[in-house]
Amino acid sequence: MSARAKSNRTFLICTLLALGLAAWCLSFRLLVPQREDPDEGVYLMLGRLLNSGQPSSAITFDQFWLFPKIIALAFNLAGDSLGTGRELAVLFSLAGLLGMALLAHNAGARRFAPVAVLCGILDPYYLYQSRFVQTDMPAVVCIVWAIIFLCYFWRRESRICLAISGGLSAAALLIKPLTLAFAALIVMSIFLHRARRTDGRLRIDFRNLAIDTVTFFSAALLVALPFVNVGDIVGEFHRTVGAHWIERQQDAPGFIERLSGLIDFLRVAFVWLPLAFIGALAGLRSHRRLTWLLLLGEFFSAIVLLQFPPWEDHYVLLSPILIILAVIGMEQAYARFQEGFKKRLSIFAAVAFVLGLPWLVHNDIHVLRTRPNDLTKVTTYLRQNIPPDAFIISDYAIVAYLAGRLLPPSAMNLCFPRTFRSYEMAHDDLARVIGRYPVAAVVLMSDHEQDPRLIDWIREQFPRANVVEGDSLKTTAQIFARQTP
Repeated sequence: MSARAKSNRTFLICTLLALGLAAWCLSFRLLVPQREDPDEGVYLMLGRLLNSGQPSSAITFDQFWLFPKIIALAFNLAGDSLGTGRELAVLFSLAGLLGMALLAHNAGARRFAPVAVLCGILDPYYLYQSRFVQTDMPAVVCIVWAIIFLCYFWRRESRICLAISGGLSAAALLIKPLTLAFAALIVMSIFLHRARRTDGRLRIDFRNLAIDTVTFFSAALLVALPFVNVGDIVGEFHRTVGAHWIERQQDAPGFIERLSGLIDFLRVAFVWLPLAFIGALAGLRSHRRLTWLLLLGEFFSAIVLLQFPPWEDHYVLLSPILIILAVIGMEQAYARFQEGFKKRLSIFAAVAFVLGLPWLVHNDIHVLRTRPNDLTKVTTYLRQNIPPDAFIISDYAIVAYLAGRLLPPSAMNLCFPRTFRSYEMAHDDLARVIGRYPVAAVVLMSDHEQDPRLIDWIREQFPRANVVEGDSLKTTAQIFARQTP
């Protein structure tokens, strides 16, 4: 067996062992807490509605339908439950960890590539997003694998790999348009692959470039068309990107406020930075094209994220590439140590990483020890007092989901705490939903500000009010019902 074959076999074995350990770690307290991010309940409810046969055209929702239909498929295969949803999140996370190891291996980290798996579960942002049904993790996983297949295309001239890269890039954009920077750079790299400088002049192989472009975009369109209303592209843009741009103006109008998300990310991820710097320098020498793609993708993605509210789930987009560069840095630092500590920068990066590990572990423990936020009392009350075929409106969709009840299909964009902060913004939409569907109750959690005028109006429509006490404000609910149980 050749040395290269032995190296590849070692990489495979070590990566599989690391993935096994990662699967165990990610499954720890997977169903705790029951309530965390408000988006999770919305995606679970969308999966339930689609799985029950509700057409997507009847549902009001401000994102593309790929991810909700993946959830619906998982529910169809494994059952409609919170456990199924979160196990799906773990599967996406494991696919991302495997992709990080492969990408690090392609970028020159031959010995340390499997360590990317372990670094992934050590990263608090990656660990946190691996435990909830959200779009951010699946989107970044698609981008990582799109880059992997792009590397195979560069190396083998395989247009099958290019087509897969195109399909995955489209999937990433459909799941989370914030991946735009990486997708655009992948497209640009296809052009650069066919451009050569000869005798001081730039020469482009237009024939192969045309075939590459058709291959890439044909695959992308094949993935996108089932989930995009081609007959109303402008309307689709306003429904998805436009809606979130308006939301950005409401939730974080100031640049300093939006900058806080990046600062919080760097406050946790600074541990990776010295090694990532070493890795970037090494990559620019040995794998320049791939390294530039990773660096520019990371930079422009950060700029894109700064245009939107500082939600921490968005910043998981930056974690995998930073970890990959850090793993390449580990490979370089190890090589320098073997040479007798000749590079002080490598020594500094390695020492900084070791000293920073306790900070990562501290944040990981915080993630794994998140409060249970047990909604059992609220969901039990709803099961006992609300008819199974009735609809519920709530500021946390997970409440209705765990109670085995449905949200009105046209209310999917209303199931957030911000809806109930303003009478002017919410009244007309809520009135339309209540007039169209047999809504039996409105359930509001107690840990967010609510407009008293809106609450008074809700009380007029649902006069039977009750408070179900939980172990904290996050699990205490005000329930407004139409009739006495």
